[in-house]
Amino acid sequence: MTKNLTKKIVFATILSTILFSVFFVAKTVTPQVMAVETFEYTPLSPLPHTTSGKTTNINIYLLGMFKILIGVAGVLAVIMIVIGGIQYMSTDAIGDKLDGKEKIKQAVGGLLLAVLSYLLLQTINPNLLKINAGLPPPQPQVSAPPVLQNP
Repeated sequence: MTKNLTKKIVFATILSTILFSVFFVAKTVTPQVMAVETFEYTPLSPLPHTTSGKTTNINIYLLGMFKILIGVAGVLAVIMIVIGGIQYMSTDAIGDKLDGKEKIKQAVGGLLLAVLSYLLLQTINPNLLKINAGLPPPQPQVSAPPVLQNP
């Protein structure tokens, strides 16, 4: 009985020490705002509807590439749906018909995955789709601990 009581006392002491040190001794840290440089990028081959001049911001270029890749995924999904439909219509074997149906299902699933990922990111926070490559690396600042002087 005394072993259980001492275990409980030791556990309560350790728990209260941890909680005290975490909640009452912790210091609030605030980030420092630094000026962000904008990097200019000269594309070798400009993407349509993304670059208006000779130089562009790398963020705009990557966002345009992201949108174009979603469009390419849509075109490839339509091609796979057509191939699956031709395979489904042109055969009498049940196995090949099932393969055609499976191609159509996978193409529609891939298209939905591409479009819904974009819509989900747009719904949660539109800034998630803005790729920011101009952030400087974090530079931690370490300060010396305070020196206590005896009176």
